[in-house]
Amino acid sequence: GKGFGGLAWFSEFGIQQTRGFRALKLWLVLQHMGRQGVQTLVSRHLALAQRLAAAVDRAPDLERMAPSELSIVCFRYAPTGQALDEERLDALNKRIMETIQSEGCAFLTNAMLGGRFALRVCILHYGTTEADIDALVGLVRDTGVRLLRE
Repeated sequence: GKGFGGLAWFSEFGIQQTRGFRALKLWLVLQHMGRQGVQTLVSRHLALAQRLAAAVDRAPDLERMAPSELSIVCFRYAPTGQALDEERLDALNKRIMETIQSEGCAFLTNAMLGGRFALRVCILHYGTTEADIDALVGLVRDTGVRLLRE
């Protein structure tokens, strides 16, 4: 085909056209780790997410917001004995997330679930350990207590 000024559209001569070679990243991972290595890593991430979900379920001041079927866990800090309506819980959990992010000890994001603010942890890094998961639970709880006192 002819493009502007009668020149060829060079994008028409490549399989990917103007898109980048996104499959290269996956190909490199498979070359480096192999299929079994990737399966092991994914299984480990799923087990760490289940560890986090179980810790959230055990904690009296944490509440899981959704089932944890992948390596994502959504929960919130919901202290007992506090007169906090849903909007105040949302605001508190947003401040917990922002405080943890700004202090640099851990990184978590958020998700809106059923109109409620949830802390969202997605376990993807190969170096994540059980100790990291346990520390995160403590960090969220301690940060919540600290912010409520302020």
